[in-house]
Amino acid sequence: MQHQHHHRDFNRILTGRYRHLDRVARGAGWFYQRLGCCAGTEFNLAFVSASETIAFAAARWAEAHHQSLFAGANPDVASMFIWHLAEEVEHKSVAFDVHRVVKTRRRYYPLAALLALMSLIIFVSLGTTTMLMAERRLWNPLAWFRLTGWAVTFAFELIPLLVLAGFPHFHPDQLSDPLRYQLWLRQYDTAEVGIDQPHPTDL
Repeated sequence: MQHQHHHRDFNRILTGRYRHLDRVARGAGWFYQRLGCCAGTEFNLAFVSASETIAFAAARWAEAHHQSLFAGANPDVASMFIWHLAEEVEHKSVAFDVHRVVKTRRRYYPLAALLALMSLIIFVSLGTTTMLMAERRLWNPLAWFRLTGWAVTFAFELIPLLVLAGFPHFHPDQLSDPLRYQLWLRQYDTAEVGIDQPHPTDL
């Protein structure tokens, strides 16, 4: 609940800054509300489990591209983003375990994973395009070069992991956690007791 609460706070900040982004947020809200009401418990558990796998893949990918993502970034925003990725790693198997304990039918997983992936692509693309327009960078070739490169490398990280997650004996605990986030969180905890907070690119 805290995770969701902070997501919504952050979304309110973004929609307040970027014109028309609230339309994307409303569209995403409508989609997930309809999914929650109409798809049924078994399908929704499979959808959340697949979404959790996508988030973990994003954390692994971001670690591998740490320097290109965070070099020159606002340290406060970058720190929040890294903390969020670390949290995704921490609860990488929560929804997956519920999905398995409830013994939902596995045939739901491939469709749920595909829908989770497609909804992510659609809403991230709409949100990114909206913000690029607001920043007057929609036709900036360097922005699209970076975004395309990130999208391709993320696909190579994500798709094999989603396929692997569909196998009967797979469990997320079989995957090694990115070490960078554990080290960064330790430094961040140290900062809480009076030592300078680490910069996002320190590790």
